[in-house]
Amino acid sequence: MRFCLRNLVFLLPFTLITFAGEIRTFNCTNTNCNFNAKVFCGGGDAVTKVSGYCAHCGKMVTATFPNKDKKGLWPNAVARIWDSTTGKTLELFECPGCKHPFAPLGKVNYCPKCRGKTMAEGVPGLWD
Repeated sequence: MRFCLRNLVFLLPFTLITFAGEIRTFNCTNTNCNFNAKVFCGGGDAVTKVSGYCAHCGKMVTATFPNKDKKGLWPNAVARIWDSTTGKTLELFECPGCKHPFAPLGKVNYCPKCRGKTMAEGVPGLWD
């Protein structure tokens, strides 16, 4: 038993660093809205995924970019805007469905459907 536990403790960090991306789930707690979404963020060996809410399509979308040089660099944005509430520059990416720009997800407090402060995020998962 002790041997098994020691091996598990040794191998666990190696399994965690093999995953490069994150699966995030969102649910609106407003019973009249019932918005929910599952998105993929980050990158694996072959691709990088950027997810966000496309206001034109009215849904969560994920743009996938191939990692040609295997350096895992952030994909080129189609536009950059300055957010006056945070003072940060936001990069916008092209929606794979409608080709309109969308901003990548950060911390999500508000539901994009009902606009209420009713968004709950589930426990993130990992993907590669």
